[in-house]
Amino acid sequence: MQKSWLIKKLAWIFYQRYFLKYSRNIVCCSKKEEGEISSICAEPNKIKIIPNGLDDEFFLEKVPNTSQRENRFMFFSQVTPIKNLESVFHAISTLKHKDSYDVYLDIYGYGQESYIRKLKALINKLSISENISFKGAVSRSKRVAIYDKYTYFILPSLSENFAIVVLEALSRGCKVFVSTQTPWIEYEHNNLTLLDPDESSIYSALKSQLIDKRHPVNVKSDSRLSLAEFNWDKISAQFKKLYFSGKEELL
Repeated sequence: MQKSWLIKKLAWIFYQRYFLKYSRNIVCCSKKEEGEISSICAEPNKIKIIPNGLDDEFFLEKVPNTSQRENRFMFFSQVTPIKNLESVFHAISTLKHKDSYDVYLDIYGYGQESYIRKLKALINKLSISENISFKGAVSRSKRVAIYDKYTYFILPSLSENFAIVVLEALSRGCKVFVSTQTPWIEYEHNNLTLLDPDESSIYSALKSQLIDKRHPVNVKSDSRLSLAEFNWDKISAQFKKLYFSGKEELL
């Protein structure tokens, strides 16, 4: 973490602040990121929001998967401390040992071996080794097929600028549990449940959905999030419009 802070500090000193000062436009992928950049940008009016997009394969019709397990979750991201997997492990442990209910988590993604060893040590300590599985990195060509195997997706991050995996999971019909410390607090969708990234909140959300069969109180009630708006054709059109603004003769 200290090394990461130093790298960011050096990047700010040597080039990032000049990018902010001399760029004609600054593109952020969420309101959350816009707020963070605005606090260090002398000209916040230069900041524009254009989200990330989905590849065409994510809009293909989903083939029904009868082998989906209702109590199995997937996590798909880089395996780092900021992803906060430890809190999910504690929640799964509480469900197992307090409520006698097994929840399973498959972890897709890569990370430093030293950190993964720490996670595995915690898993053993909590006696949930049968509930957690590390699946490793996933190639781009297999992403859709992986999402389609699961009913649930979870991302308990302590911070995210966008988290494209949430959008990908929603596009494949997954019920998504995502941290309030991500930009997804800005969106509304029937399959999107927000939770605070601590073990107590994660435990309560999972128990409510899986055991009590309750509709979570903080699930978004209206599907105001239109996945079609994240098609790359529409996203690239926004970039083109921004780039050529004031240069109409080049269009």
